Amino acid sequence: MAQRDMNFTPYVLVVPAGATVSFPNQDAVSHHVYSFSPARKFQLPLYGGGLSRSLTFPTAGTVAIGCNIHDSMQAYIRVIDTAFYAQTDEKGVVTLTNLPNGAGDLVIWHPMSSAKGGETHLPLNVQGPIKPISVQLKIRRMAHAGGGY
Repeated sequence: MAQRDMNFTPYVLVVPAGATVSFPNQDAVSHHVYSFSPARKFQLPLYGGGLSRSLTFPTAGTVAIGCNIHDSMQAYIRVIDTAFYAQTDEKGVVTLTNLPNGAGDLVIWHPMSSAKGGETHLPLNVQGPIKPISVQLKIRRMAHAGGGY
């Protein structure tokens, strides 16, 4: 989760529970990275360009990230507790492979989704090859004026 051009990049990062995430500062100014999210509260006190900090994310959930110095800097780390996950590409397309046969719950998360917790749940029953699914999410208006969206 780099800090570059006064933004976090990527804006959304998906990691499995237990993953360690690096926070390299690639800006010429210092940043103070933090989160008050229940899934992982932390503070990475002010550190300058060229330096990096790392944290482990043991608990599944959504972690909203901010910079205590630059309020426009926002991002999300989505910590998941399944081996079956993927993140959409720049066109909003995702491909899930090697899913086991049987019934399950497809969870689609987006930070601006109007669904409770940003999660849209769809039943999924895998019996051999899966046909493409098209999903449209209802998105809240963005109040944030910064970049990275």
